[in-house]
Amino acid sequence: MKSMIFNILQDLKSRTAKQTGLLYTSTIGSMVLSMIASILVTRSLGPERYGIYSFYISVVSFVGLFFRFGVFNSAGLLLVHTDNEKRIRKLIGTAFILGLVIGVVYSLFLTLSSWFIDEFFKTNVGSIIRYTSLLLIFFPLYYLITHLSRGTKRVEILALMRILSRVVYLVNIAIIIFFNVISVKAFSFAYGISMSISYIVSIFMLTPEFREIKLHGKEILRLTKRYGIHVYLGQIADQSTYKLDSLFITYFVGTTPLGFYNLAIALVSPMVAFSSAFTTTVFREFARKEKIPRKILFYNTLWLIAYTIGIILFGKWIIKLLFTERFLPTYSLASILVIAGFFQGMYQPFGIFFESKGFGKIIRNISYITALVNVLGNALLIPLYGAMGAAVASALSKFIHLVGYLYYYRSYGGIKI
Repeated sequence: MKSMIFNILQDLKSRTAKQTGLLYTSTIGSMVLSMIASILVTRSLGPERYGIYSFYISVVSFVGLFFRFGVFNSAGLLLVHTDNEKRIRKLIGTAFILGLVIGVVYSLFLTLSSWFIDEFFKTNVGSIIRYTSLLLIFFPLYYLITHLSRGTKRVEILALMRILSRVVYLVNIAIIIFFNVISVKAFSFAYGISMSISYIVSIFMLTPEFREIKLHGKEILRLTKRYGIHVYLGQIADQSTYKLDSLFITYFVGTTPLGFYNLAIALVSPMVAFSSAFTTTVFREFARKEKIPRKILFYNTLWLIAYTIGIILFGKWIIKLLFTERFLPTYSLASILVIAGFFQGMYQPFGIFFESKGFGKIIRNISYITALVNVLGNALLIPLYGAMGAAVASALSKFIHLVGYLYYYRSYGGIKI
């Protein structure tokens, strides 16, 4: 027992632990700030108008999943295998230009789609989307910065982006409340401008160099065809169907249950964030290893178990304290979504491992299966059980995703756990 404790203490002093601590602290700090923002916004708008605001966020997030095309993954993987500083800066600059091009197309698509969204979903977010259309150009940069920071192992940039975006957002919220100009449109604009500022600042802190763009652009696109496109297809199959629950909830039961559902997701998010931060810091190391170190799997599992127990025992108290009793329906959803989060956190190391190896087809195949399970689960359960059905479908799909990674990890190339 003493030996085990000693080993844990030694691991806590390692570089990986320090980087994980930095990234996770920033993630939790961001989530705390987001929670404060949610409290202010929910109390200002109330359940009905907050549901509309949540739907706006769901729409721009859902559509954003389709506007990556594997380009950002490919840029990140090139950086993992690059040690020359000048080449790194040129790759970052080229990736930024590609990201802006993708952002323009993303914004145009949302603007055109906004005319049909209100009629189909019986809501009124179309005008809000058009109002924030210019800011939406920068939204895809979030995914780009994540991959660039991970590929260069500069997690401090990723940490800064997460904190800065929330601080600016809170300042904007305070201004809205102080001048009593409270509306869904005002909060949506505040969200958009906060994200845009943080993304632009973070990109330039990575010190991009805008030279040989054509040369490196071709290099990124070549890898995209061989690797990135497969990851992209898997991501849109898996993640877009995972986000589809928000659209289904709105369509079948309305925006108010969607607000409860999104708050439940916010309560569960920190557990997956640790697994993500943990594996992000070792992305470059994974590219040079034949298997995942057992310590990473052990610490990741230990964290996930502890968080799951915490939500089940203290979830109601947390909701009452932060959101008032009007939002207590969130607890039953969080109790199921924390199980989904457990499975999602468990497969993070395996997903990062396969990404670092460039095994895009494996990621794609697993995602296809998960997407099918998720679509069927949402289609069958949400019409019957509303948001609770969506939570159950998410838990089931994440479990299948974990099983898929375990299968390939044990069998592909003779790799053993």
